[in-house]
Amino acid sequence: MKYIIFTVLMFFCAATMAANSEGTYTVLEKGLDSCGKFTNAVNEGNNQNNWIKWNGYQSYMTGYLTGVNHYLSDTKNIMGSADEEGIMAFVEKYCRENPLKQYIDAIEALETQLYPGRVK
Repeated sequence: MKYIIFTVLMFFCAATMAANSEGTYTVLEKGLDSCGKFTNAVNEGNNQNNWIKWNGYQSYMTGYLTGVNHYLSDTKNIMGSADEEGIMAFVEKYCRENPLKQYIDAIEALETQLYPGRVK
């Protein structure tokens, strides 16, 4: 019985750290950028002009996915068998199709896509 109570309490503690009681959270830094801004960074990186901008977006995304791994109790690795090139291609495609959305929207779409194939 103590184990069940502890598990339930830990679940609620983790949930409250991840978002507020309404399920919302504050998006910071690169997540607020438009998908159009991200695709500009991709274009500049592809031309060898500026990999620094692209790396910033890639680092933001991997940090977000690490947070998902930490806070989802049923997930050890959200990426499953996907590789980094594949997930960045997914985000780029999403952003090219939705340039007015925020970068965080692309990452959340990626998370939804990856979830069924995650490592538990």
